[in-house]
Parts: sequence; C-alpha cells; structure tokens
Amino acid sequence: MMNDKKSQRQGLNCPECDFFIEISIPQLLGCDDFMCAGCGLAITLDRQSSRESMEALSQLNVALDNINILKKKYSAK
Repeated sequence: MMNDKKSQRQGLNCPECDFFIEISIPQLLGCDDFMCAGCGLAITLDRQSSRESMEALSQLNVALDNINILKKKYSAK
C-alpha cells in the first residue's frame, strides 16, 4: 500500500499500467477484488498467500484508528 505524497491519498499503483488506484486500508481489508480505472485490470487478492501482509495491514489500521481517537480527544481541549 502506497501513499500518493502529493495529496496523501491511500492506494497503490496498478501492476499493469501504473495508474494510481485510490483504495483505503479498510476498503482493501474488506474486499477480495477491485479494478483499475486506468486499464480495467481486475485485481484479486489471494488472502491465503497474503495472510501475513493482510494481518500487518489490519494491525496498522487498528493503530491508525487509535491515533485518530487520541487526536480527537486531545484536540478538543
């Protein structure tokens, strides 16, 4: 998962055409496949072979959620 530094969009580049596919971590964790809007490539996640990566992504998502909770809690004061 890459971040487009210009606008901080979450996503990744298409392996076929290099088009930036905007997809959030929760979207990626909740889907089995998605499509490149640039070339139409259907990308299917192999959850079995990507198990460790998906677990790490899930842990990252929880950590980001916790950071956002803390930011809201302390910015309100």
